[in-house]
Amino acid sequence: MNVVEKAAEAARHLFPPITSAERAATSSDLMNWSGITRLARRDQIVRPTTMEEIIGVVRDQRYRRVKAVGSGLTFEAVAAVDPEDAGVMIDMGNFVGLEEIGEGRARFGAGTPVDVVISELFKRGLMMPCSPGVIGIQTLAGAISTGSHGQGMKQSALSDMVTGVRIVHPDGDVVDIDEDDENLGAYICSLGVLGVIRSITIRTVPIRYFLCRKNNVAYKEFASSFLQWNQESEFCKAWWYPDTDLVHLWRIDESSPDSGGLPAAPAAVDKTLNGTIDVVSEKMSAHTKDAVRHGCQFATIERFRNTSDQAGYLHEIVCKGIPVPQINCEIAVPLDRFADALCALRSWLDTHGGIQRLHYPFIFRCTGQSKAWISPANAGPVCYIGFLVYLAGDGTWVEGGMEMMRELQVALAPCGGIPHFGKHFCPDLWRPADLFPRWADFQALRRRLDPRSRFLNRFLEDIFNSEDATPDHGEVSNA
Repeated sequence: MNVVEKAAEAARHLFPPITSAERAATSSDLMNWSGITRLARRDQIVRPTTMEEIIGVVRDQRYRRVKAVGSGLTFEAVAAVDPEDAGVMIDMGNFVGLEEIGEGRARFGAGTPVDVVISELFKRGLMMPCSPGVIGIQTLAGAISTGSHGQGMKQSALSDMVTGVRIVHPDGDVVDIDEDDENLGAYICSLGVLGVIRSITIRTVPIRYFLCRKNNVAYKEFASSFLQWNQESEFCKAWWYPDTDLVHLWRIDESSPDSGGLPAAPAAVDKTLNGTIDVVSEKMSAHTKDAVRHGCQFATIERFRNTSDQAGYLHEIVCKGIPVPQINCEIAVPLDRFADALCALRSWLDTHGGIQRLHYPFIFRCTGQSKAWISPANAGPVCYIGFLVYLAGDGTWVEGGMEMMRELQVALAPCGGIPHFGKHFCPDLWRPADLFPRWADFQALRRRLDPRSRFLNRFLEDIFNSEDATPDHGEVSNA
Protein backbone atom coordinates (compact mmCIF):
# COMPACT_ATOMS: atom_id res chain seq x y z
CA MET A 1 0.00 0.00 0.00
CA ASN A 2 1.58 3.31 -1.12
CA VAL A 3 1.36 6.64 0.72
CA VAL A 4 -1.76 7.75 -1.17
CA GLU A 5 -3.59 4.49 -0.47
CA LYS A 6 -2.69 4.80 3.20
CA ALA A 7 -3.97 8.38 3.32
CA ALA A 8 -7.22 7.43 1.61
CA GLU A 9 -7.71 4.48 3.94
CA ALA A 10 -7.07 6.68 6.96
CA ALA A 11 -9.60 9.21 5.70
CA ARG A 12 -12.19 6.50 5.22
CA HIS A 13 -11.55 5.20 8.73
CA LEU A 14 -11.84 8.58 10.45
CA PHE A 15 -14.54 10.02 8.20
CA PRO A 16 -16.13 7.07 6.36
CA PRO A 17 -18.56 7.86 3.52
CA ILE A 18 -22.16 7.24 4.55
CA THR A 19 -24.36 5.82 1.78
CA SER A 20 -27.76 7.35 1.16
CA ALA A 21 -29.41 4.29 2.67
CA GLU A 22 -27.68 5.04 5.96
CA ARG A 23 -28.50 8.75 6.16
CA ALA A 24 -31.40 8.31 8.54
CA ALA A 25 -32.55 11.25 10.64
CA THR A 26 -31.96 9.12 13.71
CA SER A 27 -28.30 8.65 12.85
CA SER A 28 -26.02 8.86 15.87
CA ASP A 29 -23.62 11.07 13.90
CA LEU A 30 -23.70 14.72 12.89
CA MET A 31 -22.88 14.82 9.18
CA ASN A 32 -21.37 17.55 7.03
CA TRP A 33 -23.65 19.70 4.86
CA SER A 34 -24.06 16.99 2.20
CA GLY A 35 -24.77 14.14 4.60
CA ILE A 36 -21.73 12.24 3.34
CA THR A 37 -19.09 12.67 6.02
CA ARG A 38 -19.20 12.49 9.80
CA LEU A 39 -18.26 15.54 11.86
CA ALA A 40 -19.08 14.32 15.36
CA ARG A 41 -21.34 12.03 17.34
CA ARG A 42 -24.69 13.64 18.04
CA ASP A 43 -24.11 13.27 21.77
CA GLN A 44 -21.05 15.52 21.34
CA ILE A 45 -23.16 18.46 20.06
CA VAL A 46 -24.32 21.38 22.20
CA ARG A 47 -26.45 24.31 21.00
CA PRO A 48 -26.02 27.28 23.35
CA THR A 49 -28.51 30.13 23.25
CA THR A 50 -26.61 32.70 25.33
CA MET A 51 -23.07 33.93 25.75
CA GLU A 52 -23.09 32.52 29.28
CA GLU A 53 -23.84 29.06 27.92
CA ILE A 54 -20.95 29.29 25.45
CA ILE A 55 -18.63 30.30 28.29
CA GLY A 56 -19.85 27.40 30.40
CA VAL A 57 -19.13 24.86 27.68
CA VAL A 58 -15.68 26.29 26.94
CA ARG A 59 -14.72 26.27 30.63
CA ASP A 60 -15.98 22.71 31.19
CA GLN A 61 -12.74 20.77 31.61
CA ARG A 62 -14.47 17.47 30.91
CA TYR A 63 -14.12 18.38 27.25
CA ARG A 64 -10.65 17.55 26.01
CA ARG A 65 -11.47 18.98 22.58
CA VAL A 66 -13.66 21.96 21.67
CA LYS A 67 -14.78 22.87 18.14
CA ALA A 68 -17.45 25.18 16.75
CA VAL A 69 -19.61 24.25 13.76
CA GLY A 70 -21.65 26.26 11.31
CA SER A 71 -23.04 24.88 8.06
CA GLY A 72 -20.56 21.99 7.85
CA LEU A 73 -18.89 23.07 4.60
CA THR A 74 -15.29 23.15 5.85
CA PHE A 75 -12.87 20.31 5.05
CA GLU A 76 -14.03 17.66 7.50
CA ALA A 77 -10.57 16.79 8.77
CA VAL A 78 -10.19 20.39 9.97
CA ALA A 79 -13.72 20.76 11.35
CA ALA A 80 -14.45 17.41 12.98
CA VAL A 81 -14.37 16.31 16.59
CA ASP A 82 -12.66 12.93 16.75
CA PRO A 83 -15.29 10.36 17.79
CA GLU A 84 -12.97 8.68 20.27
CA ASP A 85 -12.12 11.91 22.09
CA ALA A 86 -13.94 13.46 25.04
CA GLY A 87 -14.79 16.40 22.84
CA VAL A 88 -17.66 18.82 22.26
CA MET A 89 -18.89 20.54 19.11
CA ILE A 90 -20.61 23.89 19.64
CA ASP A 91 -23.38 24.53 17.11
CA MET A 92 -23.66 28.31 16.67
CA GLY A 93 -27.01 28.13 14.88
CA ASN A 94 -28.73 30.20 17.58
CA PHE A 95 -26.50 33.22 16.94
CA VAL A 96 -27.88 34.38 13.61
CA GLY A 97 -28.81 37.70 12.05
CA LEU A 98 -27.99 41.39 11.93
CA GLU A 99 -27.31 42.69 15.45
CA GLU A 100 -26.22 46.28 14.86
CA ILE A 101 -25.62 48.56 11.91
CA GLY A 102 -23.99 51.97 11.64
CA GLU A 103 -22.05 54.17 9.26
CA GLY A 104 -19.92 51.83 7.16
CA ARG A 105 -20.21 49.01 9.72
CA ALA A 106 -22.53 46.08 10.48
CA ARG A 107 -22.39 43.40 13.17
CA PHE A 108 -23.75 39.89 12.64
CA GLY A 109 -24.05 36.79 14.77
CA ALA A 110 -21.34 34.24 14.05
CA GLY A 111 -23.80 31.66 12.74
CA THR A 112 -25.35 33.98 10.15
CA PRO A 113 -25.21 32.49 6.64
CA VAL A 114 -23.39 34.65 4.10
CA ASP A 115 -26.59 34.71 2.03
CA VAL A 116 -28.35 36.40 4.96
CA VAL A 117 -25.51 38.91 5.37
CA ILE A 118 -25.85 39.80 1.69
CA SER A 119 -29.66 40.04 1.93
CA GLU A 120 -29.68 42.22 5.05
CA LEU A 121 -27.18 44.63 3.52
CA PHE A 122 -28.94 44.67 0.15
CA LYS A 123 -32.24 45.70 1.77
CA ARG A 124 -30.40 48.75 3.09
CA GLY A 125 -28.69 49.65 -0.18
CA LEU A 126 -25.38 48.20 0.99
CA MET A 127 -22.99 45.41 0.07
CA MET A 128 -19.85 43.76 1.38
CA PRO A 129 -16.66 45.55 0.26
CA CYS A 130 -15.36 42.37 -1.36
CA SER A 131 -16.39 39.64 -3.73
CA PRO A 132 -18.39 36.90 -2.01
CA GLY A 133 -17.50 33.30 -2.72
CA VAL A 134 -19.72 31.04 -4.77
CA ILE A 135 -21.58 29.34 -1.89
CA GLY A 136 -23.80 31.49 0.31
CA ILE A 137 -25.00 28.86 2.79
CA GLN A 138 -21.73 28.91 4.72
CA THR A 139 -21.80 30.86 7.97
CA LEU A 140 -20.00 34.17 8.30
CA ALA A 141 -17.74 32.83 11.06
CA GLY A 142 -16.92 29.75 9.01
CA ALA A 143 -16.24 31.81 5.90
CA ILE A 144 -13.76 34.15 7.57
CA SER A 145 -12.16 31.47 9.74
CA THR A 146 -11.24 29.32 6.74
CA GLY A 147 -10.21 32.12 4.39
CA SER A 148 -13.13 31.91 1.96
CA HIS A 149 -12.66 34.29 -0.94
CA GLY A 150 -13.96 35.44 -4.27
CA GLN A 151 -11.83 37.16 -6.89
CA GLY A 152 -10.46 40.60 -7.65
CA MET A 153 -7.09 42.27 -7.23
CA LYS A 154 -8.51 45.26 -5.34
CA GLN A 155 -9.68 43.03 -2.48
CA SER A 156 -8.74 39.72 -0.89
CA ALA A 157 -10.72 37.26 1.26
CA LEU A 158 -13.93 37.81 3.23
CA SER A 159 -11.66 37.93 6.29
CA ASP A 160 -10.33 41.29 5.17
CA MET A 161 -13.67 43.06 5.51
CA VAL A 162 -13.72 42.23 9.24
CA THR A 163 -13.16 45.14 11.61
CA GLY A 164 -13.87 43.31 14.84
CA VAL A 165 -14.82 40.03 16.48
CA ARG A 166 -16.28 39.15 19.86
CA ILE A 167 -14.75 35.84 20.89
CA VAL A 168 -14.76 33.47 23.84
CA HIS A 169 -11.14 32.56 24.47
CA PRO A 170 -10.16 29.00 25.46
CA ASP A 171 -10.10 30.07 29.13
CA GLY A 172 -13.70 31.30 28.88
CA ASP A 173 -12.91 35.01 28.89
CA VAL A 174 -14.92 37.15 26.45
CA VAL A 175 -12.78 39.55 24.43
CA ASP A 176 -13.56 42.17 21.79
CA ILE A 177 -10.85 42.38 19.14
CA ASP A 178 -11.01 45.46 16.91
CA GLU A 179 -8.86 47.36 14.43
CA ASP A 180 -6.79 48.86 17.23
CA ASP A 181 -5.66 45.39 18.29
CA GLU A 182 -2.36 44.37 16.73
CA ASN A 183 -3.54 40.75 16.65
CA LEU A 184 -6.70 41.29 14.59
CA GLY A 185 -4.99 39.63 11.62
CA ALA A 186 -4.80 36.40 13.60
CA TYR A 187 -8.47 36.38 14.59
CA ILE A 188 -9.99 37.11 11.18
CA CYS A 189 -8.78 33.78 9.78
CA SER A 190 -7.93 31.29 12.52
CA LEU A 191 -9.45 27.88 11.64
CA GLY A 192 -11.32 28.20 14.93
CA VAL A 193 -8.25 27.49 17.07
CA LEU A 194 -8.27 30.77 19.05
CA GLY A 195 -11.71 30.32 20.61
CA VAL A 196 -15.41 30.49 19.78
CA ILE A 197 -16.44 33.54 17.75
CA ARG A 198 -19.73 35.02 19.00
CA SER A 199 -20.19 37.95 16.59
CA ILE A 200 -18.41 39.65 13.72
CA THR A 201 -18.31 43.30 12.64
CA ILE A 202 -17.66 43.99 8.96
CA ARG A 203 -17.19 47.01 6.74
CA THR A 204 -20.01 47.91 4.35
CA VAL A 205 -20.16 50.04 1.20
CA PRO A 206 -23.01 51.38 -0.96
CA ILE A 207 -24.47 48.84 -3.37
CA ARG A 208 -23.11 48.86 -6.92
CA TYR A 209 -24.29 47.34 -10.21
CA PHE A 210 -22.08 45.29 -12.52
CA LEU A 211 -21.75 43.88 -16.01
CA CYS A 212 -20.12 40.46 -16.39
CA ARG A 213 -18.65 39.97 -19.85
CA LYS A 214 -18.41 36.26 -20.57
CA ASN A 215 -16.11 34.94 -23.27
CA ASN A 216 -14.58 31.68 -24.42
CA VAL A 217 -10.92 31.99 -25.38
CA ALA A 218 -8.09 29.71 -26.41
CA TYR A 219 -5.75 28.47 -23.68
CA LYS A 220 -2.74 30.30 -25.16
CA GLU A 221 -4.54 33.64 -24.97
CA PHE A 222 -5.59 32.90 -21.40
CA ALA A 223 -2.04 31.93 -20.38
CA SER A 224 -0.55 35.11 -21.79
CA SER A 225 -3.26 37.59 -20.78
CA PHE A 226 -5.06 36.42 -17.62
CA LEU A 227 -2.93 38.46 -15.21
CA GLN A 228 -3.36 41.55 -17.39
CA TRP A 229 -7.13 41.03 -17.48
CA ASN A 230 -7.08 40.89 -13.69
CA GLN A 231 -5.45 44.31 -13.61
CA GLU A 232 -7.92 45.77 -16.10
CA SER A 233 -11.17 44.40 -14.62
CA GLU A 234 -12.38 44.68 -11.04
CA PHE A 235 -13.24 40.98 -10.81
CA CYS A 236 -11.99 38.24 -13.09
CA LYS A 237 -12.47 34.46 -13.07
CA ALA A 238 -11.62 31.65 -15.48
CA TRP A 239 -12.28 27.94 -16.04
CA TRP A 240 -9.75 25.99 -18.13
CA TYR A 241 -11.05 22.87 -19.91
CA PRO A 242 -7.95 20.84 -20.86
CA ASP A 243 -10.09 18.51 -23.01
CA THR A 244 -10.28 21.14 -25.75
CA ASP A 245 -7.94 23.82 -24.34
CA LEU A 246 -10.79 26.29 -24.19
CA VAL A 247 -11.10 28.72 -21.29
CA HIS A 248 -14.38 30.23 -20.11
CA LEU A 249 -13.69 33.76 -18.86
CA TRP A 250 -15.63 36.25 -16.74
CA ARG A 251 -14.64 39.92 -16.54
CA ILE A 252 -16.81 41.91 -14.14
CA ASP A 253 -16.86 45.71 -13.96
CA GLU A 254 -19.20 48.37 -12.63
CA SER A 255 -22.11 49.29 -14.87
CA SER A 256 -25.38 51.23 -14.74
CA PRO A 257 -28.68 49.66 -13.69
CA ASP A 258 -30.54 52.33 -15.67
CA SER A 259 -29.48 50.73 -18.93
CA GLY A 260 -29.86 47.21 -17.59
CA GLY A 261 -26.08 46.96 -17.75
CA LEU A 262 -26.11 45.17 -21.09
CA PRO A 263 -25.20 46.83 -24.40
CA ALA A 264 -28.14 48.08 -26.48
CA ALA A 265 -27.39 45.39 -29.07
CA PRO A 266 -25.97 42.41 -27.17
CA ALA A 267 -23.74 40.04 -29.06
CA ALA A 268 -25.15 36.74 -30.25
CA VAL A 269 -24.96 33.76 -27.92
CA ASP A 270 -21.54 32.11 -28.08
CA LYS A 271 -21.83 28.33 -28.54
CA THR A 272 -18.08 27.72 -28.72
CA LEU A 273 -17.97 25.85 -25.42
CA ASN A 274 -21.00 23.60 -26.01
CA GLY A 275 -19.06 20.71 -27.51
CA THR A 276 -16.59 20.80 -24.63
CA ILE A 277 -19.44 20.65 -22.13
CA ASP A 278 -20.75 17.54 -23.89
CA VAL A 279 -17.34 15.85 -23.56
CA VAL A 280 -16.97 16.71 -19.88
CA SER A 281 -20.55 15.68 -19.09
CA GLU A 282 -19.86 12.24 -20.55
CA LYS A 283 -16.89 11.73 -18.23
CA MET A 284 -18.79 13.14 -15.27
CA SER A 285 -21.62 10.70 -15.92
CA ALA A 286 -19.25 7.74 -15.81
CA HIS A 287 -17.21 8.98 -12.85
CA THR A 288 -20.25 9.75 -10.67
CA LYS A 289 -22.27 6.65 -11.68
CA ASP A 290 -25.11 8.79 -13.02
CA ALA A 291 -26.04 7.52 -16.47
CA VAL A 292 -29.29 9.49 -16.62
CA ARG A 293 -27.57 12.70 -15.47
CA HIS A 294 -30.03 13.63 -12.76
CA GLY A 295 -27.36 14.86 -10.31
CA CYS A 296 -26.77 18.53 -9.58
CA GLN A 297 -23.15 18.14 -10.69
CA PHE A 298 -24.23 18.41 -14.33
CA ALA A 299 -25.85 21.80 -13.69
CA THR A 300 -22.45 23.15 -12.62
CA ILE A 301 -21.19 22.93 -16.20
CA GLU A 302 -24.46 23.14 -18.15
CA ARG A 303 -24.81 26.74 -16.99
CA PHE A 304 -21.78 27.60 -19.15
CA ARG A 305 -23.55 26.44 -22.30
CA ASN A 306 -24.61 29.16 -24.77
CA THR A 307 -22.39 31.86 -23.30
CA SER A 308 -23.82 35.36 -22.95
CA ASP A 309 -23.14 38.43 -20.82
CA GLN A 310 -24.93 39.05 -17.53
CA ALA A 311 -25.80 42.25 -15.66
CA GLY A 312 -26.78 42.50 -12.02
CA TYR A 313 -25.62 43.12 -8.48
CA LEU A 314 -22.39 41.38 -7.58
CA HIS A 315 -23.94 38.61 -5.49
CA GLU A 316 -26.40 37.87 -8.30
CA ILE A 317 -23.47 37.20 -10.60
CA VAL A 318 -20.86 35.43 -8.49
CA CYS A 319 -22.63 33.92 -5.47
CA LYS A 320 -24.54 31.31 -7.45
CA GLY A 321 -22.61 28.15 -6.68
CA ILE A 322 -24.45 24.84 -6.77
CA PRO A 323 -23.53 22.76 -3.68
CA VAL A 324 -22.61 19.26 -4.84
CA PRO A 325 -20.84 16.60 -2.72
CA GLN A 326 -17.21 16.75 -3.77
CA ILE A 327 -13.54 16.62 -2.84
CA ASN A 328 -12.47 20.21 -3.45
CA CYS A 329 -8.93 21.54 -3.34
CA GLU A 330 -7.47 24.98 -3.98
CA ILE A 331 -3.82 25.95 -4.13
CA ALA A 332 -2.71 29.59 -4.21
CA VAL A 333 0.42 30.56 -6.14
CA PRO A 334 2.16 33.97 -6.15
CA LEU A 335 1.36 35.94 -9.29
CA ASP A 336 4.98 35.83 -10.41
CA ARG A 337 4.76 32.03 -10.39
CA PHE A 338 1.52 31.85 -12.39
CA ALA A 339 3.27 30.80 -15.60
CA ASP A 340 5.21 28.13 -13.69
CA ALA A 341 1.95 26.82 -12.25
CA LEU A 342 0.40 26.52 -15.70
CA CYS A 343 3.47 24.62 -16.90
CA ALA A 344 3.18 22.30 -13.90
CA LEU A 345 -0.47 21.60 -14.65
CA ARG A 346 0.31 20.98 -18.32
CA SER A 347 3.09 18.58 -17.37
CA TRP A 348 0.73 16.71 -15.03
CA LEU A 349 -1.88 16.44 -17.79
CA ASP A 350 0.71 15.03 -20.18
CA THR A 351 2.40 12.58 -17.81
CA HIS A 352 -0.49 11.38 -15.62
CA GLY A 353 -3.30 10.98 -18.12
CA GLY A 354 -4.99 13.93 -16.50
CA ILE A 355 -7.44 14.80 -19.26
CA GLN A 356 -9.23 11.48 -18.90
CA ARG A 357 -9.28 11.73 -15.11
CA LEU A 358 -10.62 15.29 -14.77
CA HIS A 359 -14.37 15.78 -14.98
CA TYR A 360 -14.37 19.48 -14.09
CA PRO A 361 -12.21 22.36 -15.36
CA PHE A 362 -9.42 24.02 -13.42
CA ILE A 363 -10.71 27.21 -11.77
CA PHE A 364 -8.62 30.41 -11.51
CA ARG A 365 -9.34 33.32 -9.14
CA CYS A 366 -6.80 36.03 -8.31
CA THR A 367 -6.94 38.25 -5.22
CA GLY A 368 -4.90 41.00 -3.65
CA GLN A 369 -2.84 40.78 -0.47
CA SER A 370 -4.58 39.78 2.77
CA LYS A 371 -4.12 41.07 6.33
CA ALA A 372 -4.94 37.62 7.74
CA TRP A 373 -1.83 36.01 9.19
CA ILE A 374 -2.52 32.50 7.90
CA SER A 375 -4.10 33.47 4.59
CA PRO A 376 -2.33 32.16 1.47
CA ALA A 377 -2.34 35.79 0.29
CA ASN A 378 -0.67 37.24 3.40
CA ALA A 379 2.69 37.65 1.67
CA GLY A 380 1.18 39.23 -1.44
CA PRO A 381 -1.32 38.82 -4.29
CA VAL A 382 -2.00 35.26 -5.43
CA CYS A 383 -3.87 33.23 -7.98
CA TYR A 384 -5.99 30.47 -6.45
CA ILE A 385 -6.14 27.36 -8.63
CA GLY A 386 -9.05 25.07 -7.85
CA PHE A 387 -9.76 21.48 -8.86
CA LEU A 388 -12.27 18.93 -7.65
CA VAL A 389 -13.74 15.46 -7.84
CA TYR A 390 -17.50 15.08 -7.59
CA LEU A 391 -18.76 12.20 -5.48
CA ALA A 392 -21.24 9.60 -6.63
CA GLY A 393 -24.66 9.34 -5.00
CA ASP A 394 -23.38 6.64 -2.65
CA GLY A 395 -20.68 8.97 -1.29
CA THR A 396 -17.77 7.30 -3.08
CA TRP A 397 -15.27 8.92 -5.42
CA VAL A 398 -14.04 7.70 -8.79
CA GLU A 399 -11.11 5.29 -8.69
CA GLY A 400 -7.90 7.30 -8.58
CA GLY A 401 -9.70 10.46 -7.48
CA MET A 402 -7.78 10.90 -4.23
CA GLU A 403 -4.51 10.10 -5.99
CA MET A 404 -5.27 12.81 -8.53
CA MET A 405 -5.91 15.38 -5.80
CA ARG A 406 -2.54 14.60 -4.28
CA GLU A 407 -0.68 14.59 -7.59
CA LEU A 408 -1.94 18.07 -8.41
CA GLN A 409 -0.86 19.37 -5.02
CA VAL A 410 2.56 17.79 -5.57
CA ALA A 411 2.74 19.52 -8.95
CA LEU A 412 1.86 22.98 -7.60
CA ALA A 413 3.87 22.91 -4.36
CA PRO A 414 7.21 23.77 -6.04
CA CYS A 415 5.54 26.81 -7.66
CA GLY A 416 5.22 28.49 -4.28
CA GLY A 417 1.84 26.84 -3.80
CA ILE A 418 -0.05 27.30 -0.52
CA PRO A 419 -3.16 25.26 0.29
CA HIS A 420 -6.55 26.71 1.16
CA PHE A 421 -6.94 25.22 4.66
CA GLY A 422 -10.74 25.19 4.45
CA LYS A 423 -10.63 22.68 1.60
CA HIS A 424 -9.03 19.29 1.08
CA PHE A 425 -5.24 19.25 1.33
CA CYS A 426 -2.50 16.72 2.05
CA PRO A 427 -0.75 17.96 5.21
CA ASP A 428 2.50 16.07 4.63
CA LEU A 429 3.15 18.17 1.50
CA TRP A 430 3.33 21.47 3.34
CA ARG A 431 5.31 23.05 6.18
CA PRO A 432 3.29 26.08 7.36
CA ALA A 433 6.33 27.88 8.78
CA ASP A 434 7.67 28.06 5.22
CA LEU A 435 4.37 29.32 3.77
CA PHE A 436 3.15 32.08 6.08
CA PRO A 437 5.37 35.01 7.16
CA ARG A 438 3.35 35.41 10.39
CA TRP A 439 3.12 31.70 11.26
CA ALA A 440 5.43 31.98 14.27
CA ASP A 441 3.38 34.91 15.59
CA PHE A 442 0.16 32.98 15.10
CA GLN A 443 1.60 29.94 16.85
CA ALA A 444 2.81 32.00 19.79
CA LEU A 445 -0.62 33.57 20.22
CA ARG A 446 -2.41 30.22 19.91
CA ARG A 447 -0.14 28.55 22.47
CA ARG A 448 -0.59 31.41 24.90
CA LEU A 449 -4.38 31.32 24.60
CA ASP A 450 -4.75 27.54 24.46
CA PRO A 451 -1.72 25.91 26.14
CA ARG A 452 -3.52 22.55 26.33
CA SER A 453 -4.46 22.63 22.62
CA ARG A 454 -8.11 21.90 23.40
CA PHE A 455 -9.21 23.75 20.25
CA LEU A 456 -7.19 21.44 18.00
CA ASN A 457 -8.39 18.06 16.80
CA ARG A 458 -5.91 15.34 15.90
CA PHE A 459 -5.58 16.49 12.30
CA LEU A 460 -4.90 20.09 13.34
CA GLU A 461 -2.42 18.93 15.96
CA ASP A 462 -0.34 17.50 13.15
CA ILE A 463 -0.55 20.80 11.25
CA PHE A 464 0.35 22.98 14.21
CA ASN A 465 3.12 20.69 15.39
CA SER A 466 4.77 20.33 11.98
CA GLU A 467 7.60 22.83 12.35
CA ASP A 468 10.23 20.12 12.22
CA ALA A 469 8.59 18.00 9.52
CA THR A 470 10.02 17.84 6.00
CA PRO A 471 7.41 18.15 3.24
CA ASP A 472 7.09 15.08 1.00
CA HIS A 473 7.05 16.35 -2.59
CA GLY A 474 7.98 13.02 -4.10
CA GLU A 475 6.15 11.74 -7.13
CA VAL A 476 3.17 9.51 -6.49
CA SER A 477 2.69 6.20 -8.22
CA ASN A 478 -0.45 5.70 -10.30
CA ALA A 479 -0.48 2.02 -9.45
